[in-house]
Amino acid sequence: MTNFDTLQQDWGQIRSENPLLPEEHRHVFSKLKKIQARLVFVNLALSVAFAVVFVVLGWVWSAFPGREPLFYGSLAAMFVLLSLSLGLFWYQILFWKTPDFSEDVLSFSTRIIRKLKFSMWLTNVYIPIYALSLCLILMAYYRVILAQTDAHSRFFIYLGTFGWIIIVTGWGWLRKRKKNQRDIVPIIEELQRIQKALREE
Repeated sequence: MTNFDTLQQDWGQIRSENPLLPEEHRHVFSKLKKIQARLVFVNLALSVAFAVVFVVLGWVWSAFPGREPLFYGSLAAMFVLLSLSLGLFWYQILFWKTPDFSEDVLSFSTRIIRKLKFSMWLTNVYIPIYALSLCLILMAYYRVILAQTDAHSRFFIYLGTFGWIIIVTGWGWLRKRKKNQRDIVPIIEELQRIQKALREE
């Protein structure tokens, strides 16, 4: 083997830390990184907000000893619902470290498509289930703490609480669905086109 052959073999074994991507791949990856950054920011904000709620739930649990099982059951159910939601929100993160998009485009794109579809499922299916579960848990909680309250006050407390949940969740749900159609669906379609082109090569 000549020195030139050895040099050529060594050169072929070198991998660039920033591999060159086709323009279409680079464009899609840029969009994915923007979605990733937004997901991380939103999840961090939710984690802080949920941590505050967990502290409040713990305080309510300890501040009112000797209450009915329904009281503690509703608090426990709230804790489970929020913990499950937080776990699902973090699960939708596209990647935990910046991947090498050029290394295995088919495998990478398949994984990203699955994550993006899961994110859409969270919006389309889980958020309504979450809102309904939250209403049921609060109904159980209010049944205990409002037992001595007059019917007129209970009506307005229920109306205010559930009205707020329905309006805020409904508005957020519709807004997120529209955003998914604008941002996520086109990326899924682009990734699927890339996969089809690679399979036909």
